[in-house]
This record gives sequence, C-alpha cells and structure tokens, in this order.
Amino acid sequence: MVKSMRASAASDPTVRIVAPGVYFVETRLVNWTLLAGDGTITLIDAGYPRDLARIERVLRSIGGELTTILVTHGHTDHIGAIRGLLAERPTVDVLASSDELPNIRRDVKHQVGPRDLLPQLWRPSVVAWTARAIAAGGLADVGVPDVQSIDVARSHRFSGHDVVPLSTPGHTPGHLAYWLPERKVLVSGDAIVTGHPTSTRSGPHVLAQMFNFDHELAQISMREALEEPIEVILPGHGPLLELRRPSA
Repeated sequence: MVKSMRASAASDPTVRIVAPGVYFVETRLVNWTLLAGDGTITLIDAGYPRDLARIERVLRSIGGELTTILVTHGHTDHIGAIRGLLAERPTVDVLASSDELPNIRRDVKHQVGPRDLLPQLWRPSVVAWTARAIAAGGLADVGVPDVQSIDVARSHRFSGHDVVPLSTPGHTPGHLAYWLPERKVLVSGDAIVTGHPTSTRSGPHVLAQMFNFDHELAQISMREALEEPIEVILPGHGPLLELRRPSA
C-alpha cells in the first residue's frame, strides 16, 4: 500500500505515498502530511521554521496549489513554517480546533519549556534533541494570527479527500487528529506517536509526560482515537504504522 518517492537531495525528508493523493513526510525531528487532488494541496502541520525549504520542495514535487493548512496543535514543531508559507500565499486558509486557537496565535503558550526539561537533562537523548530542536528554530516566534476554527467531528472536503477532524485533547488543550475515512488513514499529530528522539519506545503511544498538557487525558484520547477502523497511522513523530485489523 505504501510507496516511497525518491528524494531530490540528500537533505530531503522521506516522502511516502500512503494512498492516492496522500503523502506522508518523515524527518528526524517531526513529520507532516499532504493531501493532493482537484489541482490543490492541503498540508497537515508544517514542521519547524527551518523546515520551510523542505516543505516547499515537496510541494513542488507533488504539484498543485496550496489552499489549506490543517493544524493538529500549536507546538512550534507543527506550526513553525506556516508564516513562511503564507508570505507567498496570503489567501491560504489555516484551520484548527477552536480550543487550540489561543495556543497557535500565541495568546497563551502550551509547550515544553525549561522547567520541564531541566530535570531530564541528565539524559543524553534529551540534550541531543533539545539542541536539534533549537537549531531547527524551536525558540522562534511562530504564532499564526489568522488561524480560524474548523468544525470538529463532521466531514469536510479538502483537495479531493473527505477529512473528519477528531477532538484528541491532552497533548495540548485543543489537539486534533484528522481521520480520512475513505482511506482508513489517521493523521494523528502528537495524539498518537510511534517514536521520538528522546525515547526508545516504538508502536502507538503518547509522548512522555513532560510534553503533555494533561497526560491522563492524552492517554484517554489515544484510546478513543484507536477505536476508529484505522489501517494506517501517520504520526507527528516516528514512522508510519500499518495496522492489521482482524477479519470480520
């Protein structure tokens, strides 16, 4: 089901075609997804600020007009390149949960910070990840003032695909996952991950407690999201995961 696209340069991320018009982009630090169809592209999340050039390369390789950016949540590694994308495309719609808008606009900031990291800096993996995140623009001002709310739990049509935003709070107050029912694909953001540079865990799980606004709620949201008839999870961190469902 999943096919790989050949990268145009050694520094490019890994791009996999999950289904017709569904592209999963995996990098060392964070992932994003693109939906293509009807001559348009919808981007789900936008990496760190310094991922902008990578995103532009993938957009050019796919072809089509970027019309919409769907945001899972307002952490810097998921909205970092949005301002750069909008600089050349001011009419692109940026959509997210109403509960997440203050975080994305930076009226408030729900994000791992020094107080969370300091007790963990004895771990080499945390030190290495922190250095890479800062180098990728993790301390930049990436607030997106013009983000608008999207109706949750109902189907929308983006770039030729049916997309249902699912409320998955816990990692942040208004985190969304995006369910593609026709493809049985869940773009899970950080509600479900399959890996992270600070951890040796694999398979579907939530991030470590220091990353979550409400760790218990994050675990509940993951369990509820997994009740959908998912065949492929496209996480915010870690490799994509193909699930085998038991036959009826």
